[in-house]
Parts: sequence; C-alpha cells; structure tokens
Amino acid sequence: MEDKHDAYKYWFDFYLEGYYKRFATLIDTICHLINIKYNFGIKPDPGFRQRVMKELQAKDNILFKALKKCWQDEAYKKAERFRNDLTHNYRPNFIDSGISESHEGDEIIISVGLGEYTTTTEFITNIEETVDLMAEIIDNIRSKIV
Repeated sequence: MEDKHDAYKYWFDFYLEGYYKRFATLIDTICHLINIKYNFGIKPDPGFRQRVMKELQAKDNILFKALKKCWQDEAYKKAERFRNDLTHNYRPNFIDSGISESHEGDEIIISVGLGEYTTTTEFITNIEETVDLMAEIIDNIRSKIV
C-alpha cells in the first residue's frame, strides 16, 4: 500500500470513530433534553436512556413511539454496534481473525476461516442512513422540547 493510501485509511478511521461516538452522544443529549423538559429527574447513570424512555411512555406516548421506531431502525442498531465495536472491541473495518465459535449440544466447536471486515461502502451507507434518521428524530422532538 502506498503511503498516501495509509494516510487516507488513517484519516478515514479517525473520522469514522469520531462520527459514531458523536452520533451516540447526540442520542444521549436528546434523552437529557427530554429528561429536563418533562422534569423526570433521572440521574445520568448506566441505563439512563431506558429509564427516560420508560418515563416518556407514560408522559408522551406519541413521542415515545416515534423515538422507539427510530431506535428500532436497522441503521440505528448497526450504528450502535459499530460504535460499540470501535470503542470496546475489534475495529470492524480491520480483518478479524477468522476464528469462530459455535455450540452443538454441550460441545464447543472452533472453526478457522477467512477473516471478515466491514467495507468502507457499508460504513458510508450507514452514516448516510443515520444522518437521515437523526433528521427524523429531530423533526419528532422539535416541537416537544422547546
């Protein structure tokens, strides 16, 4: 690989990681805004989003359903998986070991094969989809939290 390609990959990876962390932060910020707007008084500990959503369901079921629909969207789920992997596990855009584990009854079977990875195109597609999804989320909350 040429030096310039190494640089392209470095900067793509840098901005990719930043995008997914900021996307998750935006979702957290939306939950904080809802928490403040509706005076839920929920502390921002682990499980914060879920507790806000539970309270929101009782307070504004229409907004709850709109947000739940967005958060059940495949693009959102994939973005959450990418962010989690980029933060805590192997980078999904690097080729993995190709080692997999399966279970048959009480037996564990270890297989070795070609490694897999997420392509740049798949990331770009997901970024585009999640930008559209964020616009939908903002449209749903705009009149509710002002």
